[in-house]
Amino acid sequence: MAPTDVDGHAATARRFDPGDVAGRLETETLVDIGDLLDARGRAVVLTALERARARRLRAYVVCLPLGAPFDDVDALFAAAAAGRPAETLLVVFNGRGWRGRGLGLPIARIKRELTEATPVFRVDRGRGLALAIDRLLAARSTEVRDATENIGEDAGGTLPLVLGVSLGVASLVGSMAWLMARRRRRAREESPPQGS
Repeated sequence: MAPTDVDGHAATARRFDPGDVAGRLETETLVDIGDLLDARGRAVVLTALERARARRLRAYVVCLPLGAPFDDVDALFAAAAAGRPAETLLVVFNGRGWRGRGLGLPIARIKRELTEATPVFRVDRGRGLALAIDRLLAARSTEVRDATENIGEDAGGTLPLVLGVSLGVASLVGSMAWLMARRRRRAREESPPQGS
């Protein structure tokens, strides 16, 4: 008996042309070469992709043939990102599992978010993909907010120290200059005039 995916469909694992898929990503946000989504599933995924676009992010979903390997995910992401990896999300799905790249998220974080959405995709592929996109967008917001807070804390924590040290050094140098000038003046006042 032929292997099947979680929905009982026969696995085909047919190869695909990554160059063709990369070319389609230039004009399409959802590339379903594996015909894994029905019309309703496509609509749900496209709505999630629009939510990303509303946040000024670029998001793409590629549905590979059923059971196809994920060998070309990095090449597809490079094509989709086009020099903007921190603003681009790519989710690749093969009917059995998925991979994601982008939004400046570490791979471990992406895997965690996709794992959390797995039970939903096992029931409904479209809803599962939409949930994965939404979770990754939320994860990016959290990562960006955390990074911004850390930058603010770092700047707030070191700026007063730098200013304090600078003012202290300036005061010390000024005080030393004043003392040296005073000593010279006193020395001139106390020394008898040299005359002829």
